Amino acid sequence: MLDLFTNASNKKTLTLCLTMVIASLHNPIHSQTISFTGLITKICLQKFNEEMDKVSIIPPEGMSKYTCKCFLKNISHGLSLRAAQSKCRSLATNKYRILD
Repeated sequence: MLDLFTNASNKKTLTLCLTMVIASLHNPIHSQTISFTGLITKICLQKFNEEMDKVSIIPPEGMSKYTCKCFLKNISHGLSLRAAQSKCRSLATNKYRILD
């Protein structure tokens, strides 16, 4: 086992192999993050539309995306689901002046 690390050629080969393994691990994790983000966004948009339908409000264009982007950003920064919902609901309501 020690011979593997004493030969310069073996060190280069091992380094290259480890680099390739680490790089290949990055892509699936990144893909899972994108999938998770996409799933959360999809659920958020669905719930947003359900809430708007309940109160018979047609939201201005862009409001749903703005609200869900805000929500995702805030939960990824550690806010609870409820806190992120409340904060983003307030920000979107003010930005789009939906209750004026």
